[in-house]
Amino acid sequence: MSGSERSERLAIWAAIALGLLGFAGSLGRPVLPPLPAAWGWPLQALVVLLGWLAARLARRRIREIEQARWAAVEDPLRTGPEREWAHKEAERARRACNFAFLLAPLMLGYFLAHQFGDNATAAVRALAGTPLLGYVAGLFWGRETAPF
Repeated sequence: MSGSERSERLAIWAAIALGLLGFAGSLGRPVLPPLPAAWGWPLQALVVLLGWLAARLARRRIREIEQARWAAVEDPLRTGPEREWAHKEAERARRACNFAFLLAPLMLGYFLAHQFGDNATAAVRALAGTPLLGYVAGLFWGRETAPF
């Protein structure tokens, strides 16, 4: 198992944990004490940066998936259905990779957005969707325009 594959699995588990903690916060049971409203913009920048980093990690993992795909497809001992299966499996792995790496920072933003209590401003409420900006920027930076 490669390092990027381990980071993909870690992203899945982080997304699950942060999603559950964010859901608890949305029900009025925040995990942290109420955060000050002044932390809204620095957390916005942090979450955008984490979204960008997640996109970079996703691109690295996708490169590994593509190498495995083409190694399987170019194998002269494989049959046509096996090559077709390699393409389908690689596409499934690409979608799962992008989903995992996008969901982890989104769930972090969702979790943080519900930790401000009554101090929540518009910038704080936008924390839940802000990682998407960083993720798209990370994909464009690497010339990978379609996340799926």
